[in-house]
Amino acid sequence: MTRRPYKNMPDQGRTSLYRLFDAEGRLLYIGISCKPEKRYNSHRWHRPHLWRHEIASYTNEWFDTREEAEAAEIRAIRTELPMHNRMHHPAYDEEPWSGYHKAA
Repeated sequence: MTRRPYKNMPDQGRTSLYRLFDAEGRLLYIGISCKPEKRYNSHRWHRPHLWRHEIASYTNEWFDTREEAEAAEIRAIRTELPMHNRMHHPAYDEEPWSGYHKAA
């Protein structure tokens, strides 16, 4: 499977790969942001996220460029299998919105 690159995302410099965990340490979500605390709070207050009240902690792993963080995010989601990611999660590769397609 291959993934099309992000569309028109500017490189915002130093970027964090963040992981959100519940109180038992289960991995809920993986994402990237140049302002991870702001992004973390947006997950906590986003009403459609039914799992938002489960968030108990988070970690940051910093990369020098957004491109490096994007590559690490994809690897992490595809190997660590967070409970609430849909993009890049192998369980959703066949969905038309996933951006993944079988190499010809």
